Amino acid sequence: MAYSTFDETNPLLSNNPFHDAYGYDRNERNYYQSQELTRTTHMHHSQEPDTMGLERDEEKMVYITEELSEMKDLFGNLQDIVDDEQEVVDVIETGVHGLKDDVLSGTEHLVKAEKTMKKIRCNRCFCLIVLVGIICLFLLYLWFTTQNGGKKM
Repeated sequence: MAYSTFDETNPLLSNNPFHDAYGYDRNERNYYQSQELTRTTHMHHSQEPDTMGLERDEEKMVYITEELSEMKDLFGNLQDIVDDEQEVVDVIETGVHGLKDDVLSGTEHLVKAEKTMKKIRCNRCFCLIVLVGIICLFLLYLWFTTQNGGKKM
């Protein structure tokens, strides 16, 4: 059930069961009444002269000022720690960037080495084929020379 602030037939009454005849929340009104009662009670029971209250207020202000000063010092110390740690972070970051460059360079060298190894492998195969061909020719030469009995043709 939705509650509207005021009843249309009687604008001073609310449909909300927690509001009284004037449209105020009962709990809220009781709270404000108790606060007013507490203030008036403290004012009547307070027998201190105004100077005592002022001195107490001044002591509170000094305490607050000291606490704020300590807090400022803590934030200053925290800033120093952050600055010191930032230097370490910067050194690590520089090292990581250097390592990244080294890895990229190493990758390029590995690609070049792989291409070179393929070329060397092809060259070795070519040399092996040429060597086998030379040996075959030499063996043929020996075979022909032994077949003819060492005669010159």
